[in-house]
Amino acid sequence: MSLNKSVCLLAAAMLFWSIGEVFAQSADNAGFDHRHSLFDELLHSHVDAAGLVDYQALQADQAQLTDYQWTLAGVSSEQLKDWSQAQQLAFWINAYNAFTLRAIIDHYPIRRGSFKGLFAPRNSILQIPGVWKELEWEAGGQAITLDQIEHRILRVEFSEPRIHFAIVCASISCPDLRPEAYTAEHIDAQLAEQLQVFIGNPDKGVAIDREDDEVQLSKIFSWFGEDFAVSGNDEQLFTSRAEKKADVLRYLVRHFPPGDDLQYLLNGDFDIAYLDYDWNLNDQRNDR
Repeated sequence: MSLNKSVCLLAAAMLFWSIGEVFAQSADNAGFDHRHSLFDELLHSHVDAAGLVDYQALQADQAQLTDYQWTLAGVSSEQLKDWSQAQQLAFWINAYNAFTLRAIIDHYPIRRGSFKGLFAPRNSILQIPGVWKELEWEAGGQAITLDQIEHRILRVEFSEPRIHFAIVCASISCPDLRPEAYTAEHIDAQLAEQLQVFIGNPDKGVAIDREDDEVQLSKIFSWFGEDFAVSGNDEQLFTSRAEKKADVLRYLVRHFPPGDDLQYLLNGDFDIAYLDYDWNLNDQRNDR
């Protein structure tokens, strides 16, 4: 075979490969963006390092959130079934957080609107009627509420307690809203970091008071204690009083960083209490 002919065949092969790549990329772009780019950009723009949201700016420039909601609504239940577990998990966590942001900016600035609201901060998500059980959003081929995403899908289908540190109810005592979208490629590392940040924050997650022999936990560990049950029999790790909340404590000691606090959890004789839950809005412009 002549050199010229070999060069021509190589060029033709490279051309066909390039065309194939273009078609493959086009097909991928025609489907769902599993990088959640629209939501990722929005979070980068409007969420700070402390997990607080600039709701005023988001409300003034909400087109990107609307566009992202359309992508969620465009996914059918049949498509979801073909996705990996990681892709589905990222989809529903992002959907929950996106719909929560939408509920806030649709009512922003939030004001007290009922007698029931007298018992919550004036700017709290609790002031929005039916925010979890009645407001419906389109995603995955169905009209769905925030409660249904959390309790019928995330908690039931994934056996992943770290979701509780990723879905955010727009309040100060909630886990920090991550300033990036969750993606299937990185979700395990993202959830691991969310857990560490949360339990490492004594104002939100876990506060150890050696002087009073007390460990204060987020009420999340009380509300969803059964989700943190782990296999194995580790009663020997804890003293009698600590065993009252053994499931949560077993979970915590598996994830607490090494150090004096971990040793205290393992060996200390302490009572369990729960931190007050601050329902004020996680707003960068909060004037509490």
